[in-house]
Amino acid sequence: MESFATVENLAAYTGKVYTEDEKGRITGLLEDASSYIRAKAIVSGKDIDAMISENPGLSSIAKMVSINMVVRVLESSTESMLLSQESQTAGSYTWSGTYANPGAKLYLSNAELRDLGLLKQKAGFTEMYGDSND
Repeated sequence: MESFATVENLAAYTGKVYTEDEKGRITGLLEDASSYIRAKAIVSGKDIDAMISENPGLSSIAKMVSINMVVRVLESSTESMLLSQESQTAGSYTWSGTYANPGAKLYLSNAELRDLGLLKQKAGFTEMYGDSND
């Protein structure tokens, strides 16, 4: 299946020039990200490709989301991994930090799932006192 984004799209987004080796890795990551989005759509009971054909504007969102997924992986695999939380103390030389994506994995945030129309909303109730007809 076709990827939602290309290496050129990602390079334009990041403003970086990539080597041929990096381009090969990025191509694979973009393919994986697109497959991951399609798999999440199936879990949600939807066909993302059919949704895009019905609403062409969704194509840009799928491209943006797949680029964001790959950028997170690329940023987390650099020597200076991004921190989601950091704490420092001067007195006893304490430092602690939580890495944003330590395993360098592709993932979709809830906001991205919502943007793609794949986040299922749940509603329900529980009868606390039994049947009211008793």
